[in-house]
Amino acid sequence: MRLPVFIAVLLAIFAGFSSISAAQSTDEQTVEDRRSRLEQIAGSLNGSDVNLIDLREEIRTLRRAAEAAQVPIETEIAQINSDLNRLGPRPEEGETEAPAIAEERSRLTTELTSAEAVKAQIALNIAEAQRLAIEIANLRRSQFFEDLSARGPSPLQPALLGEAAETSALGFRRYAAALASYWEQKKAENATTGLFLSLALAVALAVALWIPVRGWLANFLAHRLEPYEPLPSRKVLVAAARTVVRLLPGLLGGVILLETLRANGAVSTQSYPLAQAIWFTFLGVLFVEGAAVGVFAPLAPKWRIVPLATSQARAVRLLLILAVLFLGLDQVVLRGADLFATSSALIIQIKALTTLLLALVLAGLSFKSLWTTKGEAAAEGVPVPTDPTQDSNRFPWGRIRFSGRVLACIAVLAALVGNVSLGHYLMTRLFYLLGLGSIIWFLRALFREGVRLVDANFRSQQAEELREKDGETASSPLTTYWIGVAIDVLCLLIFIPPALLILGAAWSDVRGGVTDAFLGFQVGPIRISFAKILLAITLTAFVMIVTRTAQRVVDRQIFPKAGIDPGVQNSLKTLIGYVGLLIAVMVGVGTLGFNLSSLAIIAGALSVGIGFGLQSIVNNFVSGLILLFERPIKVGDWIVTSSGEGIVQRISVRSTIIETFDKSSVIVPNAELISSAVTNWTHKNKLGRIVLPVGISYDLDPQVAIDVLMKVAKDDPDVLSYPPYYVYFDDFGDNSQNLQLRAYVRDIGLSLGIRTRLRVSIWRAFKEAGIEIPFPQRDLHIRSGLAGSSSTASSATVEEAGLPRRSPLAQPQSAADPSGAPDADPDGLGDAPR
Repeated sequence: MRLPVFIAVLLAIFAGFSSISAAQSTDEQTVEDRRSRLEQIAGSLNGSDVNLIDLREEIRTLRRAAEAAQVPIETEIAQINSDLNRLGPRPEEGETEAPAIAEERSRLTTELTSAEAVKAQIALNIAEAQRLAIEIANLRRSQFFEDLSARGPSPLQPALLGEAAETSALGFRRYAAALASYWEQKKAENATTGLFLSLALAVALAVALWIPVRGWLANFLAHRLEPYEPLPSRKVLVAAARTVVRLLPGLLGGVILLETLRANGAVSTQSYPLAQAIWFTFLGVLFVEGAAVGVFAPLAPKWRIVPLATSQARAVRLLLILAVLFLGLDQVVLRGADLFATSSALIIQIKALTTLLLALVLAGLSFKSLWTTKGEAAAEGVPVPTDPTQDSNRFPWGRIRFSGRVLACIAVLAALVGNVSLGHYLMTRLFYLLGLGSIIWFLRALFREGVRLVDANFRSQQAEELREKDGETASSPLTTYWIGVAIDVLCLLIFIPPALLILGAAWSDVRGGVTDAFLGFQVGPIRISFAKILLAITLTAFVMIVTRTAQRVVDRQIFPKAGIDPGVQNSLKTLIGYVGLLIAVMVGVGTLGFNLSSLAIIAGALSVGIGFGLQSIVNNFVSGLILLFERPIKVGDWIVTSSGEGIVQRISVRSTIIETFDKSSVIVPNAELISSAVTNWTHKNKLGRIVLPVGISYDLDPQVAIDVLMKVAKDDPDVLSYPPYYVYFDDFGDNSQNLQLRAYVRDIGLSLGIRTRLRVSIWRAFKEAGIEIPFPQRDLHIRSGLAGSSSTASSATVEEAGLPRRSPLAQPQSAADPSGAPDADPDGLGDAPR
């Protein structure tokens, strides 16, 4: 029975070794194929008819495949090294080892050498792919700048104008011939009546949507906005609503008309690029017109986002619509020329005319008088910012307008001297980027307002009380700030890819760059992956959200039912927060790919420096942990320290916050609470003793007063019977017999009120019992006359009274009595108890 099992195990091991060898052979062949293909690409770069974009995409694919092959080969090398380590060290010279072990060591060494060779070739392939990618990027960049800087004939040359006119006439004739051919085809099919009816119906629907429906929607929105105040936070949402209201009807009408033309065969495969350009132009004009109405609000000045007068708002709106119209017509004419008749002269004239028209629009938008008449805007009811921090003059708009005028002049001059491509590129890309930036800014404003609305709708009174309990403000400005930063970063990431496409980057490059950024790219020995960074941030935030949720659940649902002391509740809640934070950090660091054992070694090396440089912080941190676990003080305790006296409000990692009875906060380092003496009135419980000193006259029997005090203590509801209260005969005072009422109360925090009530009760009880509370009374007699006789008389009076002699009261000199003698006082004051 054992022999078949042993044979089966040997066969399995042999099959495993065979599969490993086969896998190694396959890996070596694949790596060699990649190397050969990279060499072919490197040799083809010197050719003139090579497609650099396709080669760049192929190189990116080869590089990703090589990077993906690194992981299994490194795993295989680690496994082989582990097997070699199990065999033990190599024998020294003169020593021998078992033949089976020697054979196994030789085999593993051979496999290790082969795997390391494959790994080295993979690294070489990756390096060669990166070098070729850089070389292709340099070639494409040089080609791009050569095309932009290439100088041709001026568009003002008569020969060029004549050639362009001839080409245009030829294109119009071909376009008329295409229409005639389409009409003859419809006549032959007897479909002219259906064509007219369908087109008439489509045009009627489009016009109905364009004029009545859009007007009704605009009026409906205006009526709904009448009761609302134009707050800054509402203006963005209203602008978005106005944009949709003006865009949607025209969009539906255009779709109906376009689909009608396609259904009747008017849009063929060859003419589809031209129809697409016309459609995008129509959409662009609709969107810009709607957005301009939403932002500038010509008929509703109070909802205007930009503080402009109505005439200025209409002028800006017209210029923006013209810019979009010129950009669209540029593409329409270029596509039409490609379809019907084209020539280099016609292309030059089209680009030069587009450059000139866009430069005029840019110059018009750069006029200072178009943007700086806030007085007229305020007179029309447009809200104008009065806060200097919100004043638009703080932004360098003047320099931007000057730069726009300079750029318009440069583009026109470049086109006139023959650099038509450069002028056309500057103007078209500038307006495309301005449009993209405006859309992203609008999205950013919408995101921010959406977050604000969500926060306002889901904020409840219970959440407000919780924030107040945790010591946070209701507005939570820090959270709002970080959400705003996240929105800004998101908008920037959305802006970058289309901006690169506008500037001339190929779609494959943009897509590859985005993919590399998310999947990871190599910078020296470090591999950076935005996907891992986002995943780490997401997981960390998720763990922190779970931690906060757990804290709220235990604080609201578990602690109230368990009857746990408030101080213990705060300690457990804080401990849950620390544990969650530690787990979140470990999850985030582990997701990024860092080795936690290496971080432990680094932390151990830095512990010495932390111990010296951050000694006080670490001391306070450790002291805070001791306070949370040992709990000599807790939240709600009444403590007395060298820094002050009050109620403990919060115990954090570094310090403890004490609220004094004056409602001021004292922040005490935790180390002080551990290293120095602290009086805690409510350490184990709130039981405490109060002492009330009382003096009675020497004419009274002290036992009578003691009985009265005991009865007062017995009748008070807050005085405990156990530990028992008692009256203590303290001493014989100068003016009274001193007694003390000592009693215990349930809550020492209420001692001031209890003391007040007991004193009032003692006063009433003493009054009813005829017990006098003595107090010292002094009468001083000062007689005027000669200094000597006055002094003698005063001394005699004091001696006759049997009281100790006192020196005369010194009086300050005055202008009326420069000698310094005391003023005459007919009323004397003596010094004797009553």
